[in-house]
Amino acid sequence: MDKLHSCIYLFILFILLTFHSIFAQNKTSIAILALQGNGITASEASVLTDELRSTLVQLKKYDVLERNNMESILNEQGFQMSGCTSTECAVEAGKLLGVQKMVGGSVGKLGELYNISIRIFDIQTGRIEKTETRRHEGSIEQLLDVIKQIGYALSGTNIEESKETTPQNDPFQSVNASRQRKNKFSVKAGISSTTTTQQSADKLGFVAGGSFTLHLFNDVALQPELFFSTRSFNYDSSETMHFDNIQFVLLISYQVSLMDHKTIIFNFNAGPSYNFILNATKKAYGETLDLKNYDDASAVKDSELSFIFGAGLQIPLGTISISIEGRYELGLTEIFKDESNWEIGKAKVVWGILGITF
Repeated sequence: MDKLHSCIYLFILFILLTFHSIFAQNKTSIAILALQGNGITASEASVLTDELRSTLVQLKKYDVLERNNMESILNEQGFQMSGCTSTECAVEAGKLLGVQKMVGGSVGKLGELYNISIRIFDIQTGRIEKTETRRHEGSIEQLLDVIKQIGYALSGTNIEESKETTPQNDPFQSVNASRQRKNKFSVKAGISSTTTTQQSADKLGFVAGGSFTLHLFNDVALQPELFFSTRSFNYDSSETMHFDNIQFVLLISYQVSLMDHKTIIFNFNAGPSYNFILNATKKAYGETLDLKNYDDASAVKDSELSFIFGAGLQIPLGTISISIEGRYELGLTEIFKDESNWEIGKAKVVWGILGITF
């Protein structure tokens, strides 16, 4: 592999590893103490505790210790969870469990008014890190929604935004509602490095165009694209081939959330490309020959067929997203009509692309 190909591959690998290191940090580990009930039954307090735990698990902002594991560890240590509402008690339990933070609180009833207070305790500092308090007048069943709101607040998640991204009656709906994809348009541009199956000395070209992402399922999309691309490579030692192409690409894209960051999308794509050759020239010894009109005929074909596969990241920035992609394109048909005279073979192209998605 020549130096230019190596540089492009290393650049793409560097970008992917950089974003992986940024976004793949470990989640904060937490455990949830049973909510203390005052004016409600123990079973009702247990249901509300389970709702809080379920909400925090679904939001995936924390690594939540499973209830049975928590109880098993504390029982082995002879720790009494009943009545554990103070900061000191929560911190002591957190140290035994080996978590970074503890969640605890209480639900009280006075007349027809419920008061819910839930806190996050930092085990290292021994301090209350965050407190969420709600008052509710109504049925106890409605407290499930109140507890859910508190779970969102503790996680720093806007519950209204989450509702907007949740599709109704969708058979492919994930537990994580924010993973629902939308059809989007993208503008893309980048650089390319071209060789052929018989010529290995490459030069840089560029690509520019757009694509439309049409989701067939939540994680699978059809992605038609249109590009203008230039390609250049050395022919022998003193001659340079140059091509201008219009490319029609049809990709199947598989998209998944990157680690725990639901809005960071990692995608794999593959599909065919039909390339219409607009111009083709050969530069040699200060002269430029038109290969589309060579000896009263075209030496190159009007089009070629290739196959593309690659991977990339899509990172949200407000109302738009920035995408970074690396692709490899392998020609399926020869570029020249008479391959025995030119000995060019099929194109091999490495792409590095930046895009803006609306």
